Amino acid sequence: MHEHETKIQIIKTDNSFNTVLFVALVPFEIDRNGDVITEEEITKTAHEFVRNLTKKAVNVDHEDNTEIQSAEFVESFIAPVEIQVGFETIPKWSWVVGIKFDDATYKAVQDGDFVGISVEWFGVRSEIGATV
Repeated sequence: MHEHETKIQIIKTDNSFNTVLFVALVPFEIDRNGDVITEEEITKTAHEFVRNLTKKAVNVDHEDNTEIQSAEFVESFIAPVEIQVGFETIPKWSWVVGIKFDDATYKAVQDGDFVGISVEWFGVRSEIGATV
């Protein structure tokens, strides 16, 4: 694993209505870009996401013309406490997103063809403790 890569959590459960829960952001965990995000910024990001939900789509690797038409965002929440789901632990203040898929795409996720999500957003980088 690259030094800045993090484990992407996909919570798979039985009787899921073809919905998969993805841990989108975890506070103070180094992401694939070597960045960390605070609980406050996670909350702002999750709220902005929901406010602009009609403009959001699920695509493959942020590529144009790869939208998964059947995918629907059906859940979005900030974990109020540490949550144990099977063998996975979702840390407190993590942002969790639920996406409902058609049968074929849901099976592809279950089979490991899709291994996570990436939040496509723009932010301002600053040193920890610095003001922007």
